[in-house]
Amino acid sequence: MSDEFFAGHLHAAGSKPVVTTFSFMAPEAYVLEAVARGFANQASEAELRSSAGAAYAKYQRISAKAGNSVFGATKFELDL
Repeated sequence: MSDEFFAGHLHAAGSKPVVTTFSFMAPEAYVLEAVARGFANQASEAELRSSAGAAYAKYQRISAKAGNSVFGATKFELDL
């Protein structure tokens, strides 16, 4: 959902969205923490999205597949 609303604006501002959502989700701090830790450890963009999905799955008590399906590359990245 965030990709749909924000990716275009972020690109227009010269920013590159790395972790966006494709469905409704609970925006809780553990997702930000997982991405921040990955960033600090120089994780790739795919690894950052995977970390967000894994954290979401853990705390929401859903499958890893379901958690990972919430986060993805932006539509702009997919079009390149």
